[in-house]
Amino acid sequence: MFQLLNDVKRLLGSGDAREVGAGVVAALECVRVFRFRQKADVLPNIIATLFPTLVTIADGMLNTSPSQPASQEIPAMLHLILKTYKTAIIVNLSPHQQSPESLVPWGRLLFRVVGVAVPIEGVPTDEEDREKCEWWKAKKWAYGILSRLFHRTGSFGNPSQLPSPMQSEYGVFAGQHLVAVPCRSRRGHPVETL
Repeated sequence: MFQLLNDVKRLLGSGDAREVGAGVVAALECVRVFRFRQKADVLPNIIATLFPTLVTIADGMLNTSPSQPASQEIPAMLHLILKTYKTAIIVNLSPHQQSPESLVPWGRLLFRVVGVAVPIEGVPTDEEDREKCEWWKAKKWAYGILSRLFHRTGSFGNPSQLPSPMQSEYGVFAGQHLVAVPCRSRRGHPVETL
């Protein structure tokens, strides 16, 4: 497994768009394979090894204008990166994901994705076609992840609202100021029609 993670990390860091794309798909598949494993021995290592690189890649992609020709593959790759993150949090949040070192960059990224102004020419006018638009898929995944993260924190950062079995695993995380602030921001965040 160690060699596989090194290979995936090498692909992600290569700088070549095709290799980075292959690395993103490989990261998603690594997470998919171990997401339901009861023992927390493999997935936390995958997350700690690959997710800092994934958030850096996604953040860099958002610095490219959605109207640039080279940006056509960006929303698809961004969609896969967000899908990887959401797949990793289906069952629980790893200690790495609960740390401020992970939570802050991912939180910023998610709010940036939600706030991306997609040019009108990049959005189909037909509603059914719009659902297939990669930019809108990325936005939907970002909203889904934010919802899941806030669900994990109890009632908007109030750890006393967590069910008893989750208190020990997420109590500290739910009470962190880093989580409570984005929750408050979310209430005032403009909601777009998807």
